[in-house]
Amino acid sequence: MDIYIDKRNLESFIKSRKDPRYENYYEDCVRMLRRQLHINYNFPKSRELLEDEILGKYFILSGNDAGWGEDVDTYLTEVFPNRPVGGNVYRHFNIKQNSAIYLIDDERTNLLKEKGCSIVGSVGEEVDTLNKMFCGNDYDFHKLYDIQDTNSFPDWYQLKRDNLNLPLSDIIIMDRFLGTQEELIHFNLYQLIEVLAYNVRREINIVLFCDREYYNKELKTYVTPKWEDIRTDLLRILKKKTGVNGNVTFVFLKKIHPPHDRIIFTNYMLFRSGDSFCYFNSKGQIISNGYSLDVNSLAKRGNYDFAFKFIKKAQSVLNNIKKDDKNEELIKGNRRSNYLLF
Repeated sequence: MDIYIDKRNLESFIKSRKDPRYENYYEDCVRMLRRQLHINYNFPKSRELLEDEILGKYFILSGNDAGWGEDVDTYLTEVFPNRPVGGNVYRHFNIKQNSAIYLIDDERTNLLKEKGCSIVGSVGEEVDTLNKMFCGNDYDFHKLYDIQDTNSFPDWYQLKRDNLNLPLSDIIIMDRFLGTQEELIHFNLYQLIEVLAYNVRREINIVLFCDREYYNKELKTYVTPKWEDIRTDLLRILKKKTGVNGNVTFVFLKKIHPPHDRIIFTNYMLFRSGDSFCYFNSKGQIISNGYSLDVNSLAKRGNYDFAFKFIKKAQSVLNNIKKDDKNEELIKGNRRSNYLLF
């Protein structure tokens, strides 16, 4: 994962090591910067950096080992994002920049932060901003929920209570059996989207990969959920939560390449489940036979690499489906995504 940091933010971050408010996790943030993130410094490399009273020791200690192991951190001659920061600057982000962290010094930084689509921190907020990337109070990039235990995972809103609904612009869900129990979508998919979109104030792109129809053992026939009604409901939820119109696309999987894994990708988090994400019935009781929900922060390099391999595979599935789309209408909706090409 990339991080963009201005000079004043770096100075502020270094000074915060003596702040008693951050004594429990400042060193964890330093460790994450040096071992997991690729750092883009929003200033050029110069001799003055080593002579600077505050920054000199930092760069001497960092050397070439900062960031992603053998990768060399980047010193930019032009700051990114462009200044002054506009509320719609994210429209010019590429895929990696949509999943980047921004510690930037600009009087208009809040315009981007308030959109809720990027991890953003102003001067003085560096440690608090970086700490959002941990799944808990320790140096941990993973949270494991026991979905059979109501104390661990009583409902989808537990993600919000644990501050795991980070900023996002996109939600990509891979779950073949998402519509198997159409009557329970209100208590699962809809609540999940409400939680993930809770703090976002911009348009969100949702792409759902699932089977178009399902075999009903009682009726002994295939049943097709009312996908257009479900899409309408999702658009309504997005508008209610964000205040703006969103985009929802269904990609109907074909039997020749059905992925087994159930995965939810967002800009900064990856959610994995052994069972379909339809966990609860109308009374809030668990109906899933699965045991766990894994939440992984993309701040860890291994998680980040895996997540973008997933995006690559999802694009491959989408490309294969597009070949037959005109005849079978396998893609329904807005066809909008910051991570996938339609």
